[in-house]
Amino acid sequence: GSDAPPKNKSKKQKNGVQEADIAEVVANDTTLEANGEGSNDFEWSVVLDKIVRKSDDGIAMEKLKKRVLKKYAAQIGAEELTEKQQKKFEKKFSKNLKKCAEVQVIGEVVKAC
Repeated sequence: GSDAPPKNKSKKQKNGVQEADIAEVVANDTTLEANGEGSNDFEWSVVLDKIVRKSDDGIAMEKLKKRVLKKYAAQIGAEELTEKQQKKFEKKFSKNLKKCAEVQVIGEVVKAC
């Protein structure tokens, strides 16, 4: 009869260790995610400026969007963007294009200032 409680105790300890391990793994996951998010700051103005400056007489809006999209996808670590990511990209692209002081939009052509 007195053997039962110690067995339970040792089981609990094992579970305690396992739970601690799981908690550690979860903590590591969140750390990785947090780090991933941190490096996820896509430098829109820098990328836009670099691409636009490559061509003296400007670049077509669609071409620019495709090139930026490639870099954006690489940045977030995706080969293909989901529909949601695509919409997010479109929004950010137009917002940052308007905001970017280094480039100007003339009709469908984007030129360096």
